[in-house]
Amino acid sequence: MAVSTCAHCQNQSFEIQEAAIDGASHALLFVQCTDCGAPIDVVDNSALLHRHEQDLRIKNLEQQLAAIASSVSHIGRMVAALTNQRTI
Repeated sequence: MAVSTCAHCQNQSFEIQEAAIDGASHALLFVQCTDCGAPIDVVDNSALLHRHEQDLRIKNLEQQLAAIASSVSHIGRMVAALTNQRTI
């Protein structure tokens, strides 16, 4: 497998650095060389934040659905118990 290498200094270690750009509405993430700081790529931070927010909303909905399922199951057991009492 090929190893990513900085075109400027041949280093093979990289980091992510957030930076504000004049005229940009939000900060961008730069993938850069850890030795010389040469930028390798730029990532739109807003897309990552949006995805993270969506993931949090989905997790919240899953928790709410689990609570509803638990309540429905509890109600079902109560109805079954009441039904059994009436038939005795």
